[in-house]
Amino acid sequence: MPQLAHLGQLVAGHAHWVAAIFLLPLPFALFMAQRRNRLVDTTADLDRILALTWQDFETLVAQAYSRRGYRVTERGGAAPDGGVDLELHTQDERLVVQCKRWKTRRVGVQPVREIYGVMTSERAQGAIFVTSGGFTPDAIDFARDKPIKLLDGAGLVELLRNVRSPAKSMQQEMGARLEPRIVTTSKGPMQCPRCGNPMVKRIAKQGAGARSDFWGCSHFPACRGARNS
Repeated sequence: MPQLAHLGQLVAGHAHWVAAIFLLPLPFALFMAQRRNRLVDTTADLDRILALTWQDFETLVAQAYSRRGYRVTERGGAAPDGGVDLELHTQDERLVVQCKRWKTRRVGVQPVREIYGVMTSERAQGAIFVTSGGFTPDAIDFARDKPIKLLDGAGLVELLRNVRSPAKSMQQEMGARLEPRIVTTSKGPMQCPRCGNPMVKRIAKQGAGARSDFWGCSHFPACRGARNS
């Protein structure tokens, strides 16, 4: 047809512009991939996690599980997500994930019930609830006999350490003694006497006890709970 032939001539005459239009998204995609990887490689402790926006928190969790070998579908963002922020896929299962970046709160039983309800209604094989804080005893008891994994702030830090690239892991190990570490006991992480979140080892910078060790809340400065070393 003459019209199609004419259109073909026009496209051929501007082939470089047509190619540029299709290639434009490529640099942006590469930039976003680098940003997501950098987010995982540079977020080494709870202080950095708590400084993230909720959008970056979801991205951080998504990229961490992607490095664990899951195919990740992001359902969160500004739109309603039905209680699900991420879906994790393998060949044999699908998991639904809820992310909550809370600075001082512990997740109660009701949000855990809700993600369990979504998991059941969507016929997923399991659920993961990720928070930067902790979980109440009721929430832990509810999830105990169900296919629900509760990942608190300390657990998320451990996940990130496990999936960090080797070069970044080496850098973090070299500077490990300069960063606060979560205190663990035979019963698990030592809990803050004020808010119940994990405690980390810190060094006093002023006062009579300057330069001495003490256990401080991992959610400082939002919480100033402390224990003597």
